[in-house]
Amino acid sequence: GRCVVCVGTSDLADAAPDAEARRLGHIEGVSISTGIVSRHAYPVLDFRVLGEHRLLRLKNPWGRVRWKGRFAPGDAAWAALPCAGSLAEELGGCDPIAEAEVDDGHFWIEWENVLRYFSHLYLCWAPSSLGLHLREVHGRWDARPHFTESLLPDDTHLAAFNPQFVLRLSRPLGSEGSGAAIWVLLSRHVRVRAELSTKYVAAHIYRGAARLCCPDAPLEQGVYSNGECALVKLNGDAAPGERDFVLTVSQHAHKAEFNFTLQVYTTVPAEIEELRPLVPVS
Repeated sequence: GRCVVCVGTSDLADAAPDAEARRLGHIEGVSISTGIVSRHAYPVLDFRVLGEHRLLRLKNPWGRVRWKGRFAPGDAAWAALPCAGSLAEELGGCDPIAEAEVDDGHFWIEWENVLRYFSHLYLCWAPSSLGLHLREVHGRWDARPHFTESLLPDDTHLAAFNPQFVLRLSRPLGSEGSGAAIWVLLSRHVRVRAELSTKYVAAHIYRGAARLCCPDAPLEQGVYSNGECALVKLNGDAAPGERDFVLTVSQHAHKAEFNFTLQVYTTVPAEIEELRPLVPVS
């Protein structure tokens, strides 16, 4: 539960269009010789050592199309193992011989073949397991009344009325080393998924402790995303000695209202609070 592990592929030399993949609605090529999908990620579900063999259990998230090399479901290599009579017990209840009957995307593969055919290893740790401190706030990007009643011909780049929060660290940034010290995760509350494709949002990090109106460039500008989440990271050496930062929630070229959650992870204890509006709402 504390870490999600995935392996990924780059381009595979003999990848070609696959009928089963197309039927499932996917366009990635599949290796003719191995069954591995090109430019694709597989979660790691289990790891076992059987004698001299180190085996990973992977799953194609498509639920179909799997490895067909050594130790694939039903492969003769299973029968050659000393523990061939108790494979299900050794593999946590998985029977690799019986699994050959139905392709559900699951398979075992030797570590040597992982190194041969996969190019990436992804580790996604639960923040709490890394000793990070979490602060969480909820808010709403509301166009009323300031944006809906604005007299400016174009105010989409005005930051004054965007949701803003002040983050106060217990110790100055950089005191814990030069690694990343602040992560800000903006999660948009989505009701109609079709609206995501045209609405881009981001979180930005500025120096200071007061509401911003027309600020200079941020210490770290987030990348605008049309997904449910947007992440921005501030390195520990970006503003050495600073303790106060302003976090803004922004959207690109739109004034669509939405609810959101900000999760802020820091390497030192911190407090966060919403900044009062520049102009009180009557």
